[in-house]
Amino acid sequence: METTTTTKKRRRQHETTLFPLLLAALCSNCHNRRALIKKCLNRVLLSLPHLDLSPILSLLPALLKFNLEIIGAASLASIVMNEKIAEEGEIMKGLISLLGSSKRGTAMAACNALLDISTTCNGRQRLVEFSAIENLLWEGLMQVALYCWDKKQKVLPYKSDDSVPWSLHLLSVKLLHIAIKLIGNHDPGFQKACLVGAIHSKDCLFNNQMMIFRDLISRITSDSKFSDAVEHLEAAIHKNEDPLEHVRWMKHLNEEGEEVERSQSLSISSADSRCLPDLLIPHNRDTAKAAFVHIKSKFCREVEFQDAEQYYKMLLEKYRKVRKQYSNGMLSLHSALHDEHEIISS
Repeated sequence: METTTTTKKRRRQHETTLFPLLLAALCSNCHNRRALIKKCLNRVLLSLPHLDLSPILSLLPALLKFNLEIIGAASLASIVMNEKIAEEGEIMKGLISLLGSSKRGTAMAACNALLDISTTCNGRQRLVEFSAIENLLWEGLMQVALYCWDKKQKVLPYKSDDSVPWSLHLLSVKLLHIAIKLIGNHDPGFQKACLVGAIHSKDCLFNNQMMIFRDLISRITSDSKFSDAVEHLEAAIHKNEDPLEHVRWMKHLNEEGEEVERSQSLSISSADSRCLPDLLIPHNRDTAKAAFVHIKSKFCREVEFQDAEQYYKMLLEKYRKVRKQYSNGMLSLHSALHDEHEIISS
């Protein structure tokens, strides 16, 4: 009798929880939807880790950001809950795919949820199995290589008789960042794991990484198209989106105290937006295309693997430092939640 009563209470609790979620998913008013979801999720958080999350997680496509936040919170509630979530293949695939979301809030929520899941060994292993890292690193290294090469160009004295005006140089570099991203979207070579941060300069793995690097550079030479990059740039600006959102993380490559202006090549300014219509005029378009081809050829000819490796390792070290701080914080939080649960239970 007691078991039946407990089951009914849990069922009523799920129904009470799911109703506002379903209502919010169908609600057309954004303000009302947000308020309903927050109210519901607050109740769910108070019920962790005793609440069965399966019905709520099934609504992931409709709720996205808000469900991502509760996945992260649930994965920190207990090791058992973390393992249950990590074992759900579709959830893991969904989280990884959302890292590339055009909506920054959704992408950040997915990233935070993955970090929460990775606080356990099992969670980290599952992330490796689903190639969460492999989808990012080689393309990222090529973006770093372009950033390093461009930084060198800024240090060199600019010649007035150079075949490419400096304004077109800056625009061409931005278009090349976009072109590399577009190649990476369909070329599996750019999506494979890169072990640059874990190699020594004289072993066979280093030589293998060098070969891959040169192969990808040759693909940039042959496959990066001016027309595709401009089309992507135009579409993003018309949608009021940042076409260089995917490389904004590279601002962390700057040394401590380095001028912020170093990162200006990683964003599209209002001046760039105003220049876009000029690119569509046949004569100007031909000039801009010639500049793009010149910059691309110069980059692919002069880029140094060791330069990209140096900055990549620096970024990796920063990541490890932050990850350690984050992990320590999560362990402290888990310990505090456990102690609080013990006090309430007693």
